[in-house]
Amino acid sequence: MKNKLTIYSIITIFSELVWIIGSLLTFYYFYRLLDVPEEDQIFDVIRSYDFLGFKNVPETTLNIIMSTCVLILLISTPLLVMNYKNHHTLKNETYERETGIYLIIAGILSIFSLNIFATVVCILTGITIMIKKPRVKIKFVETEFEKKDIKIKSFVNTLLLFFFLSIVAIIVIVPFYWMILTSLMSKSNFSDYTDMNLYLPFSDMYWINFKEALTKADFGLYIKNTLIVAFTTTIGTVFTTILAAFAFSRLEFKGREMIFTTLLMTMMVPGELYVITNFVTISNTFHWYNTFEALIVPFITDVFYIFFLRQTFKQIPDSLYKAAKVDGCSDLKFLMRVMIPIAMPTLITITILNALGTWNAYVWPRLVTESDHYLVSIALRTSFTNSATQMTDYRLQMAAATIITVPILIVFLFARKYIMRGVGRSGTKG
Repeated sequence: MKNKLTIYSIITIFSELVWIIGSLLTFYYFYRLLDVPEEDQIFDVIRSYDFLGFKNVPETTLNIIMSTCVLILLISTPLLVMNYKNHHTLKNETYERETGIYLIIAGILSIFSLNIFATVVCILTGITIMIKKPRVKIKFVETEFEKKDIKIKSFVNTLLLFFFLSIVAIIVIVPFYWMILTSLMSKSNFSDYTDMNLYLPFSDMYWINFKEALTKADFGLYIKNTLIVAFTTTIGTVFTTILAAFAFSRLEFKGREMIFTTLLMTMMVPGELYVITNFVTISNTFHWYNTFEALIVPFITDVFYIFFLRQTFKQIPDSLYKAAKVDGCSDLKFLMRVMIPIAMPTLITITILNALGTWNAYVWPRLVTESDHYLVSIALRTSFTNSATQMTDYRLQMAAATIITVPILIVFLFARKYIMRGVGRSGTKG
């Protein structure tokens, strides 16, 4: 049975992977076909395209195909991750009967991604597990009244938790949903506020908005500038944070606590109070206006990250440090071989948070740079506003915002466990 379930699992993963790759290639092919309209062209004119031997296919058909590909990706990608995790439990025979239920649900969801093959295999695997894996019955010593009372309390608690999490999820998701919905609207749909719906038919999803947004603004330059600044500031921040945190947590010198307390006090000063003085220093003293130095040098250290890493370093026993000193180990060697590997989850958290902070920075980069050194956040605000009429095309702005948000979400999804682990280690003593 183990080999049988493992084969089913591999087939399902391979099927989902092929389906995702096929959807991506299909979306990219039709996205390349779309023609960006001219400035004076009416946007809602339905254009036609020729592809794969078909002639004069209306743009609405392309919108339907591309929207279907996106729906397949939204369903198939989480299912691929879930099936990959289930593969390890099936391979090691650590699964329970509930795993079969999850696989049946995954098979039902695969129907909506039009992956019939994965649907059949998932449901077949789930049924096999539920037949072969009996439900474990737990014997209770409580009376029947106590059993019912426990079940009622458990049900109420689960219901209240589900209700609370649903409200929080809706509050978080609604702004993202509205951003994506706006980015896919045509000009006529967006201008008609009285007829705005909470959904769009696949045929009315104008994917050309994303291509027009990328064409109208030189996002290649802005993304390059952002990556340069993010990479450099992150490296500098990690370097200075490690050295400062090590000094404040391990080295004994006069005035250490007073200096560290003074640094913490600076965190209470709002950043807006010293923006002007920093600008005068950058522009008049160092003459760094509209340079990468102005975007990098002021942000290669952060007091909060020093405090954050210091708390992790202080969890390492002093006896370990003293034993290393007795053996002739230098401070730098102890830092590199012992403290940094132990604090790696915290360092990964600092790296991610600093990079995201640079990606979202607006006030300081807008103040000290001009258009050739703009970051993506500034370009997002300025690239879609008509200088003559001061009117902003929010459809294209939301399309560009979606493009910029996707990398951040991907980074968070892949690195969330490191962020949680780093926060947990820094907040736990011992």
